[in-house]
Amino acid sequence: MPPRRRVPRKASTRMAPRCSRSSTPPGTVSVWALMDGRIHRVTLSAKVTSMSEAELAEEVLVIAALARQNGLAAQHSYMLGSYSEWEPVAEMGTDEREVLRDFMENTMGLMSEEQATAKQAEVFSTRYR
Repeated sequence: MPPRRRVPRKASTRMAPRCSRSSTPPGTVSVWALMDGRIHRVTLSAKVTSMSEAELAEEVLVIAALARQNGLAAQHSYMLGSYSEWEPVAEMGTDEREVLRDFMENTMGLMSEEQATAKQAEVFSTRYR
């Protein structure tokens, strides 16, 4: 039987996932997270060889948590930006944008990009003085 030929998909039919990147200020660890909060990729610089395994593990976990929250914040922004396309939200009345924001933040637990940026600044100010 002849081998099956793969038919390539058109590039225009696939959307590239939106990733959010967080890095340590020295640039030793970088983590990319998808909009749903899943970690997509972790890169390490050569400088990590001077760190202990425990230090590196802690660093990766901290930066991964920040990348995850930034990814989820991107989802928050995307959903809020496209709210007018949702018929049920459009029928809610006068302040539907605020209702949607409240639902995403209090029910779904999604931070806004401003909240995620403030949280990252807080972590960096205490961790990298």
